[in-house]
Order: sequence, then C-alpha cells, then structure tokens
Amino acid sequence: MEKGILRTAGTEEKGEYQIAGLMPAVYDVSVELRGFQPQVHKGVVVTVGETVIVDFQLKVS
Repeated sequence: MEKGILRTAGTEEKGEYQIAGLMPAVYDVSVELRGFQPQVHKGVVVTVGETVIVDFQLKVS
C-alpha cells in the first residue's frame, strides 16, 4: 500500500465531492469541517473502472 498520498476536494451545493485519478489501492478517506467532528472511513478499496461512493454524516461538535 502506498503511503503519504494526500488529495483534497471541496463539496458542491448538495455536499457531493469527487476525487478523480486515484491509482487502484486501499485508502483512508477523511473529512473535516469547522464546527463538526472529523470523520474517517478506513480501508476504502479503489479498483480500475469503478466509482466508489463514500458517504459521511457530519455531527456538530
């Protein structure tokens, strides 16, 4: 597993985001927003030719 890959993305009106061009691998996906608790989804598997959906439900901190 590669280490140290960092990509950032903003969301649009509906809160959706997209991170394109990732190599097939297993990733930890995290979100942070001021006023909310940070969250992490560990072990997200990205494969060739597949769209992976990772949903977060942010909680007020």
